[in-house]
Amino acid sequence: MAYEQIKHRIMPTPESHTAFRNMIAGSLAGCTSVFFSYPLDLLRVRLAFEVRSTDAVRLADVARIIYNEPTPFLSKRITENTLLKPLAGLSNFYRGFMPTLYGIIPYAGVSFLVYERLKTLARTSLPRTLTYDTPDGAPKLTWWAYLTCGALSGVIAQTTAYPFEVIRRNMQVAGTRDVSHPQYQTPDKPRRNTRDTARHIWVRKGWRGFFVGLSIGYMKVMPMSAVSFFVYEWTKNRLGID
Repeated sequence: MAYEQIKHRIMPTPESHTAFRNMIAGSLAGCTSVFFSYPLDLLRVRLAFEVRSTDAVRLADVARIIYNEPTPFLSKRITENTLLKPLAGLSNFYRGFMPTLYGIIPYAGVSFLVYERLKTLARTSLPRTLTYDTPDGAPKLTWWAYLTCGALSGVIAQTTAYPFEVIRRNMQVAGTRDVSHPQYQTPDKPRRNTRDTARHIWVRKGWRGFFVGLSIGYMKVMPMSAVSFFVYEWTKNRLGID
């Protein structure tokens, strides 16, 4: 419910509601969420990518591998320091975090902005999306209207932020690759940060490389976003949040 808390802080009255503030509230809520959940997302990606062994790979094994990998964020002097070594290991769980943050700002912001606008459009211009079967008789969007608004907002947001998603995935699995290999290098140096990874993708595949797999992404994000926003509205209703 980070979105609701932030929204009520920056838009305390109905008169203060604007599209820009809606987008800011969504972006900040997305940043809050991704900061706490990112290490789990990295573990999920690496579990799917770890196919070098014929044995079953356990979650603890993958976490240990990530922790002990050379970190691209800190200097060798810091990583060799006994007191600071745990910091280097923990920083590996945020490999690819910055492009995720770059992506979640437009994704969450656009997602909530489009969702709120679609709900307003449905209430004011599409009477078939309304139901009056409520305790107080007030018009309310039908369940399928909520699902449709959620799915469309997810598609638009996914398109906006997808290049950052591609960069993030490349950085997340970079620890499993030999970065000294020419295939994983840009012309001047190995990939280590967001800019180097983006350059690597551009050199190999051009602008289309930033949208590889987008159609599959739509198949994932449409039901996910539709259900997420529907549960969000159901929870708000149960908790009495307007």
